[in-house]
Amino acid sequence: MPISNYPGGFASGITIRGVPVQQLYPGETFWVNSTTVLAKGGVGSSDGNPGTYQKPLATITKAISLATANRGDVIICMPGHSETIITDGALAFSKAGVACIGLGSGTLRPKIVVDTDAAAAITVTAANVTLQNFVIEASFADITNAIDLTAANFSLIDCEFTEEGTDLNFLDYVNCSSTSNNNADGLRIEGCRGTAIDAAQNSFVNILADLDRLVFNDNYYSSTHVNTLAMILCATGKDLTDCEVMHNRMNTGATSGDLLISNDTTANEGIVAHNRVGHHDVATEVLVDCDGVRMFDNLGTARDVSPGFPLPVGAGPAGTAPLQQFISRTDVTTSMATQFDTGTTTLFTVTGDVLVYAVWLVVGSTAITSDSDLATYEIGTTGNTDAFQKNDVVASGDFAVNDVWSNAGHTPGQELEDGAIPVAVSGDGTDIILTIADQNTAGGLCDFYCVWAPVSAGAMVLGLTI
Repeated sequence: MPISNYPGGFASGITIRGVPVQQLYPGETFWVNSTTVLAKGGVGSSDGNPGTYQKPLATITKAISLATANRGDVIICMPGHSETIITDGALAFSKAGVACIGLGSGTLRPKIVVDTDAAAAITVTAANVTLQNFVIEASFADITNAIDLTAANFSLIDCEFTEEGTDLNFLDYVNCSSTSNNNADGLRIEGCRGTAIDAAQNSFVNILADLDRLVFNDNYYSSTHVNTLAMILCATGKDLTDCEVMHNRMNTGATSGDLLISNDTTANEGIVAHNRVGHHDVATEVLVDCDGVRMFDNLGTARDVSPGFPLPVGAGPAGTAPLQQFISRTDVTTSMATQFDTGTTTLFTVTGDVLVYAVWLVVGSTAITSDSDLATYEIGTTGNTDAFQKNDVVASGDFAVNDVWSNAGHTPGQELEDGAIPVAVSGDGTDIILTIADQNTAGGLCDFYCVWAPVSAGAMVLGLTI
């Protein structure tokens, strides 16, 4: 029995067996299917077909050519559909208001393969275009970008960027390539994923001009290489206004530089919240450098076995809520026997004015010992050397593996729970130091942690690698 077909739709709506059927789109629908799995009673795909469910087109490009701008036309790609583009703009979304939707899940999602030329890319030159539920795969080395965007209100939803193999990669996934301010306003990227095998991977989205109303939510990005750039990379002097960046996850091998957002201006606006970053930067650990936005619950860690904690931001209090607390860490990577003799060792450098709530030591995989069990430790600043940790003898067994040295006993952060009164520290040459007296340290490994809050603009407590 043939499928009932009503190409004119129902202007006043329709109910079937008493159930109202919502018409979710006002325009025409074009079906695309390159597979041999056909609709019941259907024929194989061809760009000479009308693009119906039973007589589908072979390519998205042909469907775009048949669509009418701003009518609400929808292109639907069947599960398993695949097509390859080999030049820049070979697949060009040039009709405004067109949505291209992929059916299927997992390996059955429609796939767009970018091949043959590093300059090949999907181009979006018309406003209000949507691309949803596609796999976009690199099949050539160092492809400049997967999507070249030069239009407003583009939506990229539930798509995944993949690499066919080693040395087959995108440098950037989405490149807002126009340098004209506000050209790509209203960009929306949600529910997308990208995993980089190749080391030549820059960013998820590269923005070359001022951009208003960016929505970047629920995305995952994994690139374990040290040269990976920020997930959102902004050109010098370009603002993000009214942006929403929430619930993103990033796994990066970056050992330096901004992690989630890299931006060098002070006129940004919006909300950055609930993001998680695993990284390898044991020094500066700047999660977000985007002065002017408001940030909440953004966690990151460079440790293999520790939970994430709030990271400092590039701007200090100009980009945070007043007196928001941060944790900085000093990583001791060599034996303390070679670095911790009698005298002072700088643990944290302080820039600007801060309030320090607590400093504590966590022993690593090697217990801390001292010559003749007589060395003493205290943590403070020049002129107030025991401001954060009172004098304590490093006797045998007192600083065992995984032990914690804290003023409130061996519970890290107990000072905070007890409502500790913070100590004000000015960064004008006043750093946080460890003072060792009486005997040298014989051996051990540890990390030092500092809980602090910025008071002056640009204030920072930076843990060192020793």
